[in-house]
Amino acid sequence: MLILKKLRSQIVFLQETHFRQRKTPHLPRRPFAHWYHSVQPSSASKGVAIAINQSIPFTFSQQYSDNEGRLLLEKGLIAGSKFTLANFYVPNKSPVHWLLHALDTLKLFAEGHVLLGADLNLVLNPVMDSSNAKSHISQTLLGKLHRKLHELRLVDIWHSLHPTDKDFSFYSVPHNSYQRLDHVLTTAPLLPCFRSAEIGTISISDHVPCTVISKERVDLETKLN
Repeated sequence: MLILKKLRSQIVFLQETHFRQRKTPHLPRRPFAHWYHSVQPSSASKGVAIAINQSIPFTFSQQYSDNEGRLLLEKGLIAGSKFTLANFYVPNKSPVHWLLHALDTLKLFAEGHVLLGADLNLVLNPVMDSSNAKSHISQTLLGKLHRKLHELRLVDIWHSLHPTDKDFSFYSVPHNSYQRLDHVLTTAPLLPCFRSAEIGTISISDHVPCTVISKERVDLETKLN
């Protein structure tokens, strides 16, 4: 919680929360007025959560979650505009197949602008997102995934703002490489609302926190409406 406060986070996507059903801890309502969770009932090994700062004028509409603690979708209004917030924690086994199914679920559920935080457990672009420029996922499967993202008009905010840069959020021991597995994606029309994206440093997790920063609220509301 201290890290989130230090980052002055407004909307947070957490993976691997390790909460169990009926054992979700009491989380402080300041500065986060809204907490949403997806957990696996029989295990605390997974879990995802979305937290929304009290400064965000969010009106909840509907939620969808899986029973594995890997997928969580929320939709509602932010400053009068329809938003869908999504959180994915993709499994190591058959990640592309899981993602394609999750993206189809998101497509059916989503309304308005989409903001997706995800630990993809794969690199979208092996050349740019892996220190050894390799991927254990075939080009055929990666191609299917990219076509699905294009169909949903989802774009990687960090890569869009750093098209020629390399940075990584995780070190893979099995693959002996640094990789960028953690992403914040959004629908293309929302991209101009963001002015920066950063990949931080490792603190309490083996993954690096990734942040995106929107433009000033007045400018943001003008673009949304």
